[in-house]
Amino acid sequence: MRTLLSLCVVAGAAQLLSAAPTVSGVTLSQDPTTREVTVTYTLSTVPAIVTFDIETNGIGAAASAWASIGGERLRNASGDVFAEITDSKAIYTISWHPDRAFNETLAASARAVVRAYDVGNPPDYMVVPLYPATTGGTAMPDVRYYPDADFLPGGIGDVAYKTSHLVLRRIHAKGVVFRMGSTGEVTDRPDEALHNANLTNDYFIGVYPITQHQWRRVMGTTPSYWNVTGTMRPVESVSYNDVRTSGSNTWSRDYDYPNPPHGDSFLGKLNTLTGNVLGFDLPSEAQWEYAARAGNGVGHLGRADTGITRADAKKVGRMAYNGGQLTPSYTEPPATVGPENATAIVGSYLPNDWGLYDMLGNVAEWCLDWYQDDISGLNGVPNTNAATNTKVTRGAGYGCQTGEVNMRPAFRSFKRAANLRERYTGARVACAGRISF
Repeated sequence: MRTLLSLCVVAGAAQLLSAAPTVSGVTLSQDPTTREVTVTYTLSTVPAIVTFDIETNGIGAAASAWASIGGERLRNASGDVFAEITDSKAIYTISWHPDRAFNETLAASARAVVRAYDVGNPPDYMVVPLYPATTGGTAMPDVRYYPDADFLPGGIGDVAYKTSHLVLRRIHAKGVVFRMGSTGEVTDRPDEALHNANLTNDYFIGVYPITQHQWRRVMGTTPSYWNVTGTMRPVESVSYNDVRTSGSNTWSRDYDYPNPPHGDSFLGKLNTLTGNVLGFDLPSEAQWEYAARAGNGVGHLGRADTGITRADAKKVGRMAYNGGQLTPSYTEPPATVGPENATAIVGSYLPNDWGLYDMLGNVAEWCLDWYQDDISGLNGVPNTNAATNTKVTRGAGYGCQTGEVNMRPAFRSFKRAANLRERYTGARVACAGRISF
């Protein structure tokens, strides 16, 4: 591998706030014996979230423009990077071993690109470690930030993100108005009336639904029925109470949205484990649908909602016809069934265009809203009117036998808020993630 040459660079384009930290004095060097690359830089102010990249004017062959070598090649970087920097130092240091990342030869020159983000305007991916409930903890854990999924150590499919860590994707939604509801010709679903929904702020949402292992790390145990053959399946058999309201069979309005989650609920304990800084909660159904659509106004797969075929649906989530229920009778599998039936390990199917998995199949997911048939007048605001005793769930479950109808971003359902623990129902978390606008 050739010696790396040059250079510098700058504070990132993500720096939109007037008080955003800036980077200067970037240097890059390589030890000729160990091949370790060292990048140093200075920061104008802390705290700041710092990421870095290596750009070259060609890999293998010359190229006319600078380009990233790819986040997957930078996963072994360590030091003052991909994290919130809080300590004041004269010089900050990043270490990277390119020889452990790839075999190609870099072009004659390469440069380090160091970017600083205000903590209120973080990069697009956030990774939050989970600690066993028995250890407690009041301080915010070692949260990591990455500009793209390719930079995540191990890659987005790594076991850690389905067991010991949460990985969340930032959804850029401030000021967004989108068309919520059925974009096809689903004439028998008046509860999916097409209307404008207004989103006021960006938010983070889980790349995966919460898994059994993650639930156990927070709560100490799991209620899941499919708890025999692996804990990377989504948690299910959890009620809205279990997830948010009270952690018991008694529903309390004192802890319903917009009030914060009960301290004994999953979300309450998750917030305690993370220092009550990130503000974990359930998504509203408008947030859920916007994330599920992933910028595709006409549906998850770029088609009108009624244009999704069974073959399409089988690609994006677990349903009856790709292992969700035993064939040919489509009966409920026994609890001892292997991973080929019932729920699937999260991330087993294709993600949507924003890299979110299992939005439309595997388990239905609780949302903040109380259910009502006509939500067109709410304009995307969460429904806090408890006219019924049911909460909204979104997404189809593993037993869905009508995937081309129910495995759509607009599909709405509802379940009792109190103590219903149904095998088809789980949860996906959202949070503000310290986003300040």
